[in-house]
Amino acid sequence: MKPVILGMVKNDIDKDVLDPMYGSGRRLVAIVGRDVFDEYERMNLLEGDRWKKFGARRNAYRAIKNLRGRKIMVLGNEVWWALMLPQCHMFHGVECHGSTWYRVPHPSGLNIMYNDENNRRMARDLFRTVAERRM
Repeated sequence: MKPVILGMVKNDIDKDVLDPMYGSGRRLVAIVGRDVFDEYERMNLLEGDRWKKFGARRNAYRAIKNLRGRKIMVLGNEVWWALMLPQCHMFHGVECHGSTWYRVPHPSGLNIMYNDENNRRMARDLFRTVAERRM
């Protein structure tokens, strides 16, 4: 089963979830490589194109249930908090609710964490390692 990249919402309602040609999907491809990116199933916590904190919290239980037994790359703090996952450092994971959840910075154009080459390397290494160890 493929590991999952779990994002927030579509940045363009007419595009696919984390479309590799646009927005956050394009930036993530630039960081991890298209070959690694394609090893993941992609989904968002919310439908639509606007992040709603309370709506995300409501959808969290269903997402946790549906993703049981999977390895999930959680993009950004907002999604992590909506899922009410235990605190951990960026680029690390936790075992919770029968899944392995990895916390990574969201690849939005506003996030300056990826301006640091070390952070890009850690993301690339983590995404590659998780993709290679899929079941």
